[in-house]
Amino acid sequence: DPLQRFISGYYTVNRLMWDVEHHPERVADHQHIANLRHLFKFLSIEGEPDRFRAFVDDLSVFESLFIFGSRHLQHIMSQSAILSLPNLSQIGQNIEWFTHPENGNLDDRFFVGKVEQYEQHWRQLMQVCDDVVMYEKDLQLMPSYGARETLNATYLKVMSLENWKKGQTLPAYYALDEITFAKIVNFYYQDYVCFGYEPIIPELDATDD
Repeated sequence: DPLQRFISGYYTVNRLMWDVEHHPERVADHQHIANLRHLFKFLSIEGEPDRFRAFVDDLSVFESLFIFGSRHLQHIMSQSAILSLPNLSQIGQNIEWFTHPENGNLDDRFFVGKVEQYEQHWRQLMQVCDDVVMYEKDLQLMPSYGARETLNATYLKVMSLENWKKGQTLPAYYALDEITFAKIVNFYYQDYVCFGYEPIIPELDATDD
């Protein structure tokens, strides 16, 4: 789902940007991304929905930076953009996508499937590649990197996650209005078309029980 991918990237980018500022020793190339900080208004905004909407606005204005400016920002790239690169190494060295999930060896094959049909698509892959076995580990989505209850308390407050619990709807979803969603669809339009997703704002409960 392109929207799920976008919100996943949103939390990943925010966590990386937080580490760049507060724990630069954890993030390679931190000076390069630090030099971009003054361009983005979302970094100076605390709390949702304003931070998410500012993030989308920044993406609309500085789209090329999110694609080519830094490997940290590239987590927001569309799947179509990644697949269209003539050399996938452009999106980062030693990236995890080049690594076989079981034995850790580098692998130049790429598998694209839908999360919603993961098991079905993976079994189709097994029919094509004799050395591929069923991936038994729990499927982990990237929002857990930037949206976890155990993260820094100040970071959680900035992201409006201080009262959020695992299993609840992430606060960024409640920041979606028609204008913001339209900008996301525009950025991920090729993904919506090529992968057969309908650009529909999800219906959300007012609160999570």
